[in-house]
Amino acid sequence: MFRINFVMKIFKTIPLLVLVLSCCSPKYGIVKARAFVQQSVAGTIRVDMNGRPMESGVRTQHFIYVETDAENTPEWESASIGDKMFTIQAIKVSREQNVGKTMDGKKVVLNAQPNHQLWQLVLTPSNADDTKLNEPIVLKGRWKNKPFSFTISNEERLQTLEFQ
Repeated sequence: MFRINFVMKIFKTIPLLVLVLSCCSPKYGIVKARAFVQQSVAGTIRVDMNGRPMESGVRTQHFIYVETDAENTPEWESASIGDKMFTIQAIKVSREQNVGKTMDGKKVVLNAQPNHQLWQLVLTPSNADDTKLNEPIVLKGRWKNKPFSFTISNEERLQTLEFQ
């Protein structure tokens, strides 16, 4: 009798275990994604013949790092931040990555967990519109030959770089 009850309990917990494990599996092979934004201020700004600045001298860069399952990595196609579109070039990060410092001075260092892979997604603008800060980032690509989109809802702001 004890043996039958024990076996029945095991069979009842197996579906629950499968459900829990499937909920924890990475979405599209993405384990973790982090986005950072950094502004840099030029030391010298080009001016026109009347002395008016030709550009603001402030540049905004977006840094995106994605940790994926080592066996099933997505194929990246494009990204959008606000209304600006970007093409993506994925670069495999093979060791610890020093990203920079946050606004409160904390050093940001990333590395992949065992059996995972860390990627830096290099964004190249596909149009000339400027982006608004704190817009959600949408990454698009293919995973297991199916299209997907993945949203990163916030960017961590890094310290501003000022050039002389």
